[in-house]
Amino acid sequence: MRIVTWNMGCAFGSYRGKHDQAWLYLLEELQPDVALVQESLLQASLLAPRRGRSFARSAWGKTQDWASGIHVVGLPAEEIDFDVCEGVHAVAVRLETASGPVTAVSVHVSTGDDQEDRLTKFADVCAEHGRAERMIIGGDFNAARLFDKVYPGQHDFGAFFDGMERRGFSDCHWRIHGRENRTFWRQGDALPYQDDHLFVSETLAPRVRRCVVVDDEWVASGNPPTAVAQDLSDHGPVLLELDL
Repeated sequence: MRIVTWNMGCAFGSYRGKHDQAWLYLLEELQPDVALVQESLLQASLLAPRRGRSFARSAWGKTQDWASGIHVVGLPAEEIDFDVCEGVHAVAVRLETASGPVTAVSVHVSTGDDQEDRLTKFADVCAEHGRAERMIIGGDFNAARLFDKVYPGQHDFGAFFDGMERRGFSDCHWRIHGRENRTFWRQGDALPYQDDHLFVSETLAPRVRRCVVVDDEWVASGNPPTAVAQDLSDHGPVLLELDL
């Protein structure tokens, strides 16, 4: 099974004009079975309904035209409740796979003074579900271990990542590579923050085959991609492959 998490960059307008192209890139180049998306327009590209089933919830108390969501291709799926707190935009579905049910969660955690509290609340809700379920969790957490080094004493995002491990969730990219890879860029900021992450419950950790931050070199495997992620969003996708 191939899972992709991607912040598609439509919250503040910069990439809205390229949203159809972004969906084409996601569905045709990355070809996920399950796409966990953030900052996607609620009125998604017409490509999406023809190539699977989408679940989405509008951000900020359903007041926005952008959302977190999950797009599922070729698997039975139903949405389940996954309420956390204000500032955490999460959507969850239960997937029926060949090896049994799996819960997938797409999350976008807002920045601000209460961000670390929101991250802790999110981890606690995941733990409540994870005691009885196999889970895949992905999204834009607006948190990177590098923030702790760049702003010592101002952030302790390492506590969130350590807390997810204690609660029984494996940080897929970190566990495989032992480092973070840049997934977020903006003009004038050259620091390689990885804001986007994928976790699986420990029961699924042995099934992880691969977890990579998608970049142009990875995508261009023989034929040039139709688009590059950096042209379509200010975040890069993260791709996970699981034996399911």
